[in-house]
Amino acid sequence: MRITLKSSIHAGFEDYSGTTNKAQGEFILWCDSDDWLEPNAIERLMWAWETIPELSRDNFVSVTALCATNAGVVINPFPNVEYQDTTWNDLSEIHNLHGDMLYFTKAKALKENLFPEVDFVIPESVVWTKIGNKMTRLIPEVLQNKEYFTKNAISFNGKMEYNRGRAYALANTTRYLTAYQRTFKTRLWRIINFIRYSLHGEINYSEQLKLWGNNSPKIHWIIIFPLAFLFVIKDRLQGKVNYTHRDFIKASKIAVITFKRFEI
Repeated sequence: MRITLKSSIHAGFEDYSGTTNKAQGEFILWCDSDDWLEPNAIERLMWAWETIPELSRDNFVSVTALCATNAGVVINPFPNVEYQDTTWNDLSEIHNLHGDMLYFTKAKALKENLFPEVDFVIPESVVWTKIGNKMTRLIPEVLQNKEYFTKNAISFNGKMEYNRGRAYALANTTRYLTAYQRTFKTRLWRIINFIRYSLHGEINYSEQLKLWGNNSPKIHWIIIFPLAFLFVIKDRLQGKVNYTHRDFIKASKIAVITFKRFEI
C-alpha cells in the first residue's frame, strides 16, 4: 500500500494542487510542520479502513482520527465506541465536533477536488466540505499531536490575515452547508464575515458578488453590506488586518515548486 505523506509549509508558497496531482499512493495523509504522528498511526488508520466492508468502500472518502495538543487537549465530545460512520459535514454541523482532526483521505477524491490557491493559507475547507457528504470512519484514538503557539508554529495568531483564502472558503462552503444553517443569525454572520474578508483581501465589489453567487438573495447583500463595512472599519482601527495576499501575489510569480515521493 502506498501512502503519500503531505506536509504543509507556513509563510512560504506551496502548490497543494500540484502535489496532490503528483501523489502516487491510494491515500493522502496531512502532517503539518508543527505536527507529529504516533508510531502506530498509519497501521491503525489502515486497520480502520480495512474494517469497512469492501462493497461499501466506494461510499467512503476517509478514516478520521483524533489529535492532541501540547496542552493535552483532545477534541470533545466523541462517541465512546470503537468506530462510528458519519459524514464530515454531519461531524461538525450535527455532532458538533470542531477542531483539528487527522484525515486519512483517498487520493482519488482529492485529485477530483483540488485545493484552490489564493493566499498563503490554502482554504482547505472548500474541499473538505465539498466531499463532506461522503462517509468517513471515525475512530476514537489520538494518532496525531500538534504544537500550538510555539516558535515557528502555524497556529492562528489573532490577526485577520489570509483574507482572500478565508473569503473564498466562506463563499464556497456556504453552498454545501445550507441545510445546516438553521438560524438567520448563522446565515447573517457568514455573509458579514465574507464581506469583511473580501474587503481586507482587496476583492472588489463585482468580484465579491460573483464569488458569493446564489448563496443568498442580492437584497440581503445590499442590506447587510453597510453593517459588514462597520466591522471592516473596526478591524482596521484595531490594527488586526495583515495584507498577506499582496505578498502571496509577489511570491506566486517567483516560486519554485518541488515534489518529494515517499513510499511506506
